Amino acid sequence: MSIELPVKKEKVAIVGFAGTRDQAPYNDPEYEIWTVNNLHNFVPRQDRIFQLHQRWEWQPAPGEPRYHGVDTEKHVKYLQTCGIPVYGVDVYPDIPTSVRYPLETMIEEFGIPRTGHDTGKDAYFTNSISFMIALAIYEGFKVIEVYGVDMAVGTEYNEQRPSCEYYLGIAIGRGIEVKLPASADLLKSRFIYGFEKEKIEAWKQKVQKTIGEMKKRKIDSDNIIRQQQSVSDKYEGAITAIHEMDSRWS
Repeated sequence: MSIELPVKKEKVAIVGFAGTRDQAPYNDPEYEIWTVNNLHNFVPRQDRIFQLHQRWEWQPAPGEPRYHGVDTEKHVKYLQTCGIPVYGVDVYPDIPTSVRYPLETMIEEFGIPRTGHDTGKDAYFTNSISFMIALAIYEGFKVIEVYGVDMAVGTEYNEQRPSCEYYLGIAIGRGIEVKLPASADLLKSRFIYGFEKEKIEAWKQKVQKTIGEMKKRKIDSDNIIRQQQSVSDKYEGAITAIHEMDSRWS
């Protein structure tokens, strides 16, 4: 089963799990709201859901670990009855509105050709959000806003942020208006390379000073812990001695 989706609106808000999801324009009827995974549990509305993981991940077999702590039964039931498009890696007969994400079409449209081989274009999708941005561009939305996708630290930053920025760059290059929350780290750098050397040096000094202060506080804290452990050990020894004395006099 496939669902054809003509563009009915010119604006779309793509929403992830980070805190800025609360800033999305849920009450503005001019926007389509696109969400990921089980975010439907935390937002007031959505028009499309993107569950772009293998089904065994979001519906594990009995006894297997739950998918990110998701209530599997509730999640599947929602997808089966939500009545809105559910994009996935396949079409599922028990989810009437499931749609296979048009991966091949997106690769043809946005894939990266490589010199020296003729194996076709390379796909550059490292997370659900980049899939969603690409589809929004392809469908012709004139405004793309991204919320709840801060990507500030850790694996999310290192592995996932670049492909999101790649597609946002394509959107801007095609004249699409892109809007991001002020606190999001997408398309943001702390300093302008080559132009703000003094600011960079001041920031480095501040970071090193803060690290130094934190290390000193950690040393002080560790010393307190060792002192308290020593006191605790003395009490433990006294308790053992009393038990021994009691056993001899019983």
